[in-house]
Amino acid sequence: MSHASSSARAPISDLLRLHRDGRLDEAAAGYRRILDSRDPVDPVERQVAMANLAAVEASSGRLDEAVDLYERARSLAPDQAGLAYNLGCVLARRGDHARAAEVLEGFLRASPADFEGLLLAARSLRLSEQPEAAAVRFRQALELRPEYALGHRKLGNVLRDLGRNEQAIEAYRRGAALGDSISPHLAAALSGDATERAPAEYVRTLFDHHADAYDEILRSLGSRGHELLERALSDLRVDWPVQRALDLGCGTGLGAPLLVDRCVELVGVDLSSRMLENASHGGAYDALVEADAVAFLHARPSAHWDLIVAADVVVYFGDLGELFDAAADGLAPGGHFVFTAERCDDAEHMLTRSGRYAHSASYLRRVAHEVGLRVSSLSSATLRLEAEQEVPGHLVVLTRPPA
Repeated sequence: MSHASSSARAPISDLLRLHRDGRLDEAAAGYRRILDSRDPVDPVERQVAMANLAAVEASSGRLDEAVDLYERARSLAPDQAGLAYNLGCVLARRGDHARAAEVLEGFLRASPADFEGLLLAARSLRLSEQPEAAAVRFRQALELRPEYALGHRKLGNVLRDLGRNEQAIEAYRRGAALGDSISPHLAAALSGDATERAPAEYVRTLFDHHADAYDEILRSLGSRGHELLERALSDLRVDWPVQRALDLGCGTGLGAPLLVDRCVELVGVDLSSRMLENASHGGAYDALVEADAVAFLHARPSAHWDLIVAADVVVYFGDLGELFDAAADGLAPGGHFVFTAERCDDAEHMLTRSGRYAHSASYLRRVAHEVGLRVSSLSSATLRLEAEQEVPGHLVVLTRPPA
């Protein structure tokens, strides 16, 4: 009996070494042999094998298996706070934010000054619609590390959710003072400060974060952007297919079905690498480029594009002079720039609380005229729902006059 127990325990140090060396399949096989053994196994060794196998499963994306193993390991060692933290991490990755918050709150009772635990608990609380508790945890994390710029932005987001706009602005401004490049835009959106455009880092971070759920988010908001663009394209008097079309801000590629049969060459451009990765799966684009819209247009020869389409791009520019000028330069004579924009009536353009810009019809007409584009069509349309309210917008077709 003594010999069997010793031989069962001996491999664990070797397995941990394999694990540390990145030989995860070998380590996992060894952990499973321990767990499946019919011979008596030391409870500590069983718990260690179970917890480490859970870590391997989590790293391989098998989150359900990892959760089950961490739960079993916790039943063997309920006082090990680290198991609760690891379980909370996996639950959060799986999207079970309410359960993650519950587990992490238990972890924090044992380790109340754990910075990473406070941040993860705060995030899970926010995502499980517990903003008051999330704000408390973010504040506690920032008491430990007040120099953490991103934490101030995250606290600002929760305070904004709670409608405490002045406190949110203060949090954003603290983040900005500490070097966070996104916080100034968020502060401006709440305070009404005028800005020229959303920072590229803000747009990139926003869409990288939402890339995997983006199509579903648009459906939940009743987004009509691509439906409206299809209507505008159908009304164009064009001899399809054109030679070159550009999907500006192509996202996950939702615009590709509207364009692929209307052009010989289709190029998509977006700031978000994760959105572009999703767009690549359909195979509709001849090229996908990670770039800023204006910089991309200026980097290509003049008069290159017969059609430029932008479903969700103009809303991240306040001053449209630079974007329209780049589009005018990039369009071939007779080419069209088709896009949607959010509408405002009390100013030429304004940054809304959503962090997006709205524009007046008169402003769109004026800037188009200034850069030499003709307004072929400009109509009012509902773009989507926000807080269950219709978002008013414009459907616009600008045309470069024939040579």
